[in-house]
Amino acid sequence: MHAKPQRSRLTVLALTCGYLLNPQRLWSKTARLFGRSYTEVKAIASQFGMGHAVVSARKIERVASRWTKMSFTIHKRDFRFNDVKIALGYPVAETGGNLWLSGSDIDGNIEPLLVPQRVNPKPKLYRIVLDPGHGGKDTGAINKQVGIREKDLALQVAHRLKHKLSALGYQVLLTRENDKFIELDDRAGFANKVKADLFVSIHFNAVDSSSVQGIETFVMTPKGQPSTRNTKRHHSDAKSYAGN
Repeated sequence: MHAKPQRSRLTVLALTCGYLLNPQRLWSKTARLFGRSYTEVKAIASQFGMGHAVVSARKIERVASRWTKMSFTIHKRDFRFNDVKIALGYPVAETGGNLWLSGSDIDGNIEPLLVPQRVNPKPKLYRIVLDPGHGGKDTGAINKQVGIREKDLALQVAHRLKHKLSALGYQVLLTRENDKFIELDDRAGFANKVKADLFVSIHFNAVDSSSVQGIETFVMTPKGQPSTRNTKRHHSDAKSYAGN
């Protein structure tokens, strides 16, 4: 999932003031690159009232304010936002000695981070379906040394999360309440049947190295953009799916 950095109210207000200096988004430097619209990083900084610096010529550029900094690297399909890695739909490009970002990434990533109040109202979030992975005959990954099964951990996490979310006022439903096997289609079907506002499937990765840690989240890719696992667009990327 794209990381959701924490920002103070002061950050938002300060950046809003910078944005209002240019209420109409008329980019000074745009170009057609790789068949799509791109805008110069330097122009993005100017538009949002932020500073711009070249860290490494033709390779790395930084856009920053007192509260926020973004770092862009040539050919990368991600950027750093206050030291948090954020995925991009298309690689950072270079032409004319400067770095450029795709228009869809500006609309879908940059602007929502810098001026969230300009984004359409968030959809309601009341009914949440938690989906503990695996179950029954499907154990998932197994740690044979200590006898831990993924299906058991997923169920434990789901019950704990349900308790916390319910305390916050959400209605929380589970696709399985016990050690039970459920087909994948039936899990999604249950969420659709109860008209869930959010569906979260819980799993645990298995690796040989004990040094690996963290969270991995899968989300729908925005319409028109390739999945982050692909380097080129696929014909299915142009389709619209519920959730993207």
